[in-house]
Amino acid sequence: MSEQTPPAMDYAEHERTYEGFLKLSKISCIAIGSILWALLTFTFGGGLGMFLGTVSIIAVTIGLVVSLFSKGDGVIPSSIVFGICLLFFLVSSL
Repeated sequence: MSEQTPPAMDYAEHERTYEGFLKLSKISCIAIGSILWALLTFTFGGGLGMFLGTVSIIAVTIGLVVSLFSKGDGVIPSSIVFGICLLFFLVSSL
């Protein structure tokens, strides 16, 4: 019989994949929340809400791309966009 042993596990690659999965999960949750605020801006904002909702959707897209390609955790750009979307909703619903 042959004396072959299976290759060793690449734990560094597993850790890198897991960190990437966590980063994507965090950014996705924040982006979904931002999109929900943008949809609420469309619904309850009136005429100003259409404009601010469109700007919010564009900002979410840009923030998502910036967050995905940033080093580290990547939640800061998405969190800033989330705050902007919340502010747009509050301004348009007054």
